[in-house]
Amino acid sequence: MNKPRELVKWAPFSSVINGNSLKEELVKERKIFIPPEFDEEVILNNEVKLKKALATKRIINITYYIKNDTKEIKGVIVKLDSIKKEIVLANHQTISFYQIIKIS
Repeated sequence: MNKPRELVKWAPFSSVINGNSLKEELVKERKIFIPPEFDEEVILNNEVKLKKALATKRIINITYYIKNDTKEIKGVIVKLDSIKKEIVLANHQTISFYQIIKIS
């Protein structure tokens, strides 16, 4: 009478729980970056560095925060707006001072 039990076939584990989608979801969660909260002193120090880079027209590396992720960009600053707290790079990309994590 155990025949129905013997006929049961076990599905592979990945079909019970989709391991690939779970793995991708975990990787996305780990990549989420929570930006540090900067005080005005850090922002002013970054502004001084940016002004020096603008005056010397040198290429700088900027690490900045956008959409729960960090990005790194190299470029020359074309415009610095101290009122709006934004910079414009030679490739016409605008970055807010509050997004900048590191300047080198």
